[in-house]
Amino acid sequence: MKLSTYTITVPDYPEPGSYLVYNALTESMVVINQELKDTLDCLDHPTDLTAEAREFLTTLIKLGIVVEDFIDEKKLVTHMFDRGKHRTENLSIMICPTYYCNFKCVYCCEETVKEQEIYMTDETAGAALDWVKTLVEALRPRTLSVRFYGGEPLLNVPMMETVSKALFEYAHEKDIRFVVGITTNGALLTEKVVDRLTPYGLRYVKITLDGDKEAHDKKRPYLSGKGSFDRIIKNIHCTYVPMCGSGCRYEAYLKTGDIFAPDCEKEFFERTVPELIKFDYEADQRGKMVEGPEFEERSFSE
Repeated sequence: MKLSTYTITVPDYPEPGSYLVYNALTESMVVINQELKDTLDCLDHPTDLTAEAREFLTTLIKLGIVVEDFIDEKKLVTHMFDRGKHRTENLSIMICPTYYCNFKCVYCCEETVKEQEIYMTDETAGAALDWVKTLVEALRPRTLSVRFYGGEPLLNVPMMETVSKALFEYAHEKDIRFVVGITTNGALLTEKVVDRLTPYGLRYVKITLDGDKEAHDKKRPYLSGKGSFDRIIKNIHCTYVPMCGSGCRYEAYLKTGDIFAPDCEKEFFERTVPELIKFDYEADQRGKMVEGPEFEERSFSE
């Protein structure tokens, strides 16, 4: 066994004596203590591992943080990109309506960008639409997927509506399935927003909860420092029914920092957002909670 080439370890985070371990390829993230960190440092001597340590490493292999010795990750990534470049049945586009954000997350890597409060202009939107149409004409996909990202994309709903409407009508003319997704912090996801975007293809929303209320509010506060957890939960309650009633897929990520916590994650969701537990619970390495029809998206970077 060996540590993945794409695994990054951050010492003394989120608190002294602990380690944040993140894999950029699988997007898996765990928090471990010094004892488990010592286990990772002893991968060259697997015979010295205890049964508990082996169980720990088995979990990390599932997360992609640790890989078997025979795995050539660079070849895997090259194959992934090559496959994506030649796959044309689905065209996936990411659009940023704004770089600005209403949150001040402690781990944000876009701090200097979002402070500029840059919003998409009509001119930029027009250029983006022309570019997307050029790609569609060249690739002739069966599905066109647009994901709005940021910053916080819902700070510029009018532009999202403009772009979605234009591409929805274009896709309809070309007999192409059109799907809209949003990656949002959830604070501005209201029924009104859902009602505005659903007619133009909104089928997918992704929200992150950074643990329970106490943990989340420390890591993902508003710019003012006020906690955001209660507002997000309220918005999930208010928008779940109208969204899924329109065939949308609702996805929430709960980051607990505990790699052995799928049952805890399920209990948390059942207690806090029971709407998301009406059918099946799917837990993966990121604590993913999925409800509603599948969002068929294949990115060219996959």
